[in-house]
Amino acid sequence: MDKLTEQSKLLIRILLTDSKISEKVFENSTDKSKYKICSIREDGAIIMGKTSIRWWNQLINAQDVFTFESFALKVWDTLVDLSSGLNNTAILKGLSQEIVMNAVREKRYDYVVNRLFDCWKHVAQNSDGYQKPEDPEGSRRNGQGRRVEYPDSTPREIIINIDGHRKAIPLVDSNGDSMRLRAEVGIVGIYPSND
Repeated sequence: MDKLTEQSKLLIRILLTDSKISEKVFENSTDKSKYKICSIREDGAIIMGKTSIRWWNQLINAQDVFTFESFALKVWDTLVDLSSGLNNTAILKGLSQEIVMNAVREKRYDYVVNRLFDCWKHVAQNSDGYQKPEDPEGSRRNGQGRRVEYPDSTPREIIINIDGHRKAIPLVDSNGDSMRLRAEVGIVGIYPSND
């Protein structure tokens, strides 16, 4: 099991600043206001104290402890609600599998925290931390600041045909737009035969 690094503890605190995430983690918004202090242990447990003195919270049991797995799954659930389109599908299916494999099975908490933070920042369009990606290289703008769209003839898939088996690989991003990739095709290497 990995110990949670200070960087991961900071990322957890940043995730908890998002009102939608903290509401889900703490079950409802009224519970959130009763906590005065937040401690994150190296084993990933999040301890929310009802007074501002840690030892007093432990002594009189005025604290709630959230396991890392519970925290990660509640953040995942919130990210599913905060995303749409293909981003929603990617978080719903892909991120859930990563959380189970890395948090529950392998105890790689730093990895899970980084994945949750990346999804919160770059994938969940309705999160407080979402940053829109910059325009792709090569996109043009007209004089009024509007993006000029490429023509509809931009390829939307790669078609591979090997020995009569045809496979089409889509070239679209999470918004359904063409990715405008350039591919170089050719012979990479020739190896002599031992015949």
